[in-house]
Amino acid sequence: MMNLDQVIHNFMNQPNALGYRVQQAVGYRDAAARGEISQSEYQDLLEDLRRLDDINLSADELDQQIAFNECLSALKYIPLP
Repeated sequence: MMNLDQVIHNFMNQPNALGYRVQQAVGYRDAAARGEISQSEYQDLLEDLRRLDDINLSADELDQQIAFNECLSALKYIPLP
């Protein structure tokens, strides 16, 4: 079983829309950790990423979308440093 860091790393290396969205999520987390955005803004931005539905998903991407949603859920509940 992969841990969250491995899941994030795997997503970030995907050359598709979901990989880009995980990169954005990690960027938002980093910005929140630096105090550049509030915890509330961070949570809202992650929800916005989850709701993006303007991409056409193949069967493989649909499986990745499910894992992506689980990844975002985990990021939301990990305390910021």
